[in-house]
Order: sequence, then C-alpha cells, then structure tokens
Amino acid sequence: MKRIAYLSVFVLFISTSNILGQEVYTAIPEGSSMKIEGTSTLHDWDMTVEKFNCDVDLILGNPSTTIEKVNFTGISSAISSHSSLMDNKSHDALKTSKYPEIRFNMLSPLKVESKGNNFSGTATGKLFIAGKSQTVSLPFTGKRTSDNTITITGSKKIDMTEFGIDPPTAMFGTLKTGKDVTVIYTLNLKESGGELNASVK
Repeated sequence: MKRIAYLSVFVLFISTSNILGQEVYTAIPEGSSMKIEGTSTLHDWDMTVEKFNCDVDLILGNPSTTIEKVNFTGISSAISSHSSLMDNKSHDALKTSKYPEIRFNMLSPLKVESKGNNFSGTATGKLFIAGKSQTVSLPFTGKRTSDNTITITGSKKIDMTEFGIDPPTAMFGTLKTGKDVTVIYTLNLKESGGELNASVK
C-alpha cells in the first residue's frame, strides 16, 4: 500500500512539474528583427518586416526542451525597403489589401536537445502567404539567457511561386526579381506570463 502511495505522489509531482514548466514567451522589439533578401536582374535587394507578433510555448528542461506551440503573424503591408517603387510592387504581389497577414503555425510539439543554454532544431508548420498555404520546415538555433529571455535565430529560402506569387517586375519588364527569397530572422523572446499580444513594431 505504501509503495502505491509513493508511486502516486511521484506521478503527481512529475505531472505538476510539467505544467509549471510550460511558459509562454513573446517576441519583444529590442533585439528582434526579420529581413527578406532577394535577387533581381540589376542587383540584390532586401526588405524589412517592420511589424510582427510571435508567441512560443516552451517547456524548458535539461537535457531536452519541448516547444509546444509557435504562432507567428507578420503584417504584409509593413514590409518595406528603401524604395517606394519596390514597396508598391511587393505589396501588390503579396495582395496586402486582401491578405493583410503572413502567418506561421507549428503543426505539432517539438522536442529538441539542449546543450547547456543552447538548443537547435527544425520546426515544421503551415506558412500562409497571399491566401495560399504550404507546409515548410524552419531550422533554428536558440540560446537561453539568465534574465528569462530566449534568442532564436534562423533563415529559410522560400520559392514565392509556390504561393501563387509572380516575382515583381519594373521598368517595363527590364527589372525582374528572382522567384526565391531568403527570410532571415532573430526573435528575442521574453517570458510573458501567458499574455500573447506583444508586438514588434
């Protein structure tokens, strides 16, 4: 009987530890950034995603960390460059008036191995752009700091034609952009206590 009682207490302790260990982290403006790089027939180009939200549910552990959820939302009309012409062409291609958001939602929990405060993995989820969705895999590396902050970095090449987006052209077709773009991101995530509405602006 005592053995059963001890086993019940142990199971309850483990279950409670897992619940208490799950935290919500939200991207904060300081240290977070997202850039899109591409090519054209004249020169390479880049644009910045000026506004986005990202929330990550984590169970931090050692030697493994479990990522329960990843929800990212970017404002498509807030993607900008140093050229108003480039901005207008890109917003038209992304159909920003009809589809104002770009979203990524991870499909299932992911357990990654940790080495000290560092971890890495690949998150698979649905990416929604301009009314189309594709399943993509995003490799990343992460680092946990002492002030309840986690920094996640990564990059991903995306073929925009897979989302029904024709590469923008300009100057009567003499300037043509390539169909592939590379998204480079740094997410500085702070423990939010379950509040999910912070944004990077």
